[in-house]
Amino acid sequence: MTRNRGGLWVPVELGQGKFARVLCGQQQIGNQPARSVAIKILHSHATLAHERLFATEIAHLRKLSDADNVNVLHILDVLQLRPLVLCGCGKVYSRAAPPAGKSC
Repeated sequence: MTRNRGGLWVPVELGQGKFARVLCGQQQIGNQPARSVAIKILHSHATLAHERLFATEIAHLRKLSDADNVNVLHILDVLQLRPLVLCGCGKVYSRAAPPAGKSC
């Protein structure tokens, strides 16, 4: 893993599957030593079925994480971001863009 010019760690892709890719990153909090973390991101072409599989995977990992088993990955955080829409005018919307033919 390398650092960018600003001194921040640059995540490295570990692999990808049918609906997501996995990156290796570094998490550092305050003066504590950095630790390696896995970051899983759904592909932009992921379907609703893929999202449901991902949600199921998260639920299973949460249950295993609560069991204090040192041989199981622990979930640190889950972020769910809304899709963004790029309008033909160049603006980015977090919900729906104006209907076609209407001005922004």
